[in-house]
Amino acid sequence: MAWNPSPDVQVARDAAKALTKSGRFIDRCVILYTTEQGQMGYASYGKDSNHCGQARRLADAVYERAMEALEDLDDVQDVYADFDIPEEVLAKLA
Repeated sequence: MAWNPSPDVQVARDAAKALTKSGRFIDRCVILYTTEQGQMGYASYGKDSNHCGQARRLADAVYERAMEALEDLDDVQDVYADFDIPEEVLAKLA
């Protein structure tokens, strides 16, 4: 059975191939992106299983660092959370 990467991984693989065609030898590639809706994501690609693991660990670290940097920005206007606060607790905070 052939390996069928996710669309994000395919983009990272295509980027690595394009950079290789331009004269660079790319064995790992990490793509960090934001959407029009303000969501952030990433994808990684490695030429073999060893490089895939290294690329994934690098992507995880880059993504975490980028999220921390965004949280530290002074011009953040809206912050959203996905949890419920009991009415009694809200009343105490008011």
